[in-house]
Amino acid sequence: VSLAFPRYVSVSSVLAAISIPWLGIYFQAPGPSIYVATAAAIITAIRHHENIQRLVEGTESKFAKK
Repeated sequence: VSLAFPRYVSVSSVLAAISIPWLGIYFQAPGPSIYVATAAAIITAIRHHENIQRLVEGTESKFAKK
């Protein structure tokens, strides 16, 4: 859904990564699973830091539909 409207891949990736730990908490996943998902979300946000910065500046390119 997040890729369909603004068409920014980095936004979709970060939103998906951040939602996984919350879904794990909601569905009462085991603690270690939530810890791993949280670590993955943090790593994803760090890896997309430059893309997020470009989004804030308005210079991030959009995903083109074919």
